[in-house]
Formats: sequence, structure tokens, C-alpha cells
Amino acid sequence: MAKRSYHQFCGVARALDILGERWTLLIIRDLLLGPMRYVDLLQSLEGITTNLLAARLKHLEAHGLLTKVAAPPPSGARLYELTPHGQRLRPLVLELGRVGAATMRGGPSDDERVSLRWAMVSLMRRYRGCPRPAVLQLHVADRSFVADMRPDELVMRDGLTDAAATIIRGDESAWRQWVSARTSARSLLETGALRREGAARPFSDLTRAVGGTP
Repeated sequence: MAKRSYHQFCGVARALDILGERWTLLIIRDLLLGPMRYVDLLQSLEGITTNLLAARLKHLEAHGLLTKVAAPPPSGARLYELTPHGQRLRPLVLELGRVGAATMRGGPSDDERVSLRWAMVSLMRRYRGCPRPAVLQLHVADRSFVADMRPDELVMRDGLTDAAATIIRGDESAWRQWVSARTSARSLLETGALRREGAARPFSDLTRAVGGTP
């Protein structure tokens, strides 16, 4: 099958030649937080076939947007990771999220899936800035995320950090309440649904910066 193309000598058209196929930008979205295994991408992108996912990954790798890396020992599993060139798509994906979020009303419908990972990506596009940089460690059940608050952007990623001024722990239900701003951070902390270690201000700052109630 011939490669689909707009056949236009234009940067926008060329980018759409690479990124315009179905599922491609959602793969980029899922990799914004860090490397993922093929099987985890397949699970996250419910509805994509194994052959199509493999083709999309090969296509993105061929264009220098992602690469394969080995997970740290003892796993050694193959992971897919955005290259520095691929990371340049972060503002585009977040801006698309802002455009889409403006059309969303209420909660998800019965046929719409939700993902805590996608919610963590949404925090980056909701971030309003904060004059006090800080790093937070967020533990959601058995998953961990790092929130790097900078004056003009929030960088979320998978994993652990030794640089956290504040550590927040809780189950997925509590985190969903916080991310959706259905319950204030103070209430979740007071009831023990979320538990804090370290400085109080960074979590309050993060909550305000993503449009929630401290």
C-alpha cells in the first residue's frame, strides 16, 4: 500500500503525514510520562490491534520520534521512549487537550474509558504556573509519579525521585477525587484518604495551580 501523504511542501502538512493517522498522537500522549512496554501501550489504547500498534510504533521510530530502550535490571524488558525530538510534541498534545477539554461537560459517559495516567497528563495542560518551584512525589496505590512544578510549566513523569519536598500517598479513588476537584485537598488529607509527608505548601501550590481547592 502506498504511503498516504498530502504531497505538500509545508511543515504542517509534513507533520500531519507523520502524526495524522488514528492512534498516533495517543501513543505520544501515553509516552509523555515516560517509557512504556508494548503490552502496557496495548492495554492503554484499548481498541487498537496488535499489528496496527506495531506499525505505528515502527513509523514513529523511523521518523525519530521514539526509540526502544531496555528497562533497568533485572527486568531488561524492551520499552518505547520518546526521543528529544518526540518530546517537542508535548506542547502540541497539551494544547490539543485544552481544546478538547473545553468541549467536555460533566463526567465520562458509560462507553468512555478513564485512566489515571491520562489524568496525570491532564494536570500538565491545566497548570497555571507557580512562582515557587517544587518537586512532589505522588504515590497512587502501587504506582508512583513525580510532579516537577516550575514557574511556567508542570512536568509529570513516572517513577521515583530523591528530590521531593513533599510526598503524597493515597489510593486511586482519593486521587480521582483530587484530580477532578470534586473534593478539596484539605478534606482528603483530614480524612486520611490522602497522606502527606514533608512540607505542606507544595501540595497546596500544586492544587491551586491545576485549578483545585487546597
